[in-house]
Amino acid sequence: MAKLYGFKFEYQNMNSSTPELYVILETTNKDYILQCYYKQKTYSINITDKINKICKMLEKMNIIDWDMINYNKPMELFPGFNWKLNILIDTINLYSQGFNNYPSNWNEFINILNYIGIDCFYKD
Repeated sequence: MAKLYGFKFEYQNMNSSTPELYVILETTNKDYILQCYYKQKTYSINITDKINKICKMLEKMNIIDWDMINYNKPMELFPGFNWKLNILIDTINLYSQGFNNYPSNWNEFINILNYIGIDCFYKD
């Protein structure tokens, strides 16, 4: 069984002073729970039974290629958005972030979020 040690994702529309979406992993009694904060609503998702598949999906999309990369694109007229992602599993130790830009395989990551049960985020 794959081990998920850390998962933290933050997305913020720069028109707001608080993140629009914030997801963080909590582990309790061998359960893996994602605490999700979306537009001032809070909910929890138990992903214990999905850990192996989630880890395989992350590996398959080569998310490790995002590690230590800042996907930044200046935007002069509008405030834009930013995101931060930190994942730690057996085979991946990742930190990445972006400002007004996403990696080319961003939609694969969004598909993983949808599989987990986080469907409030739209595809680019």
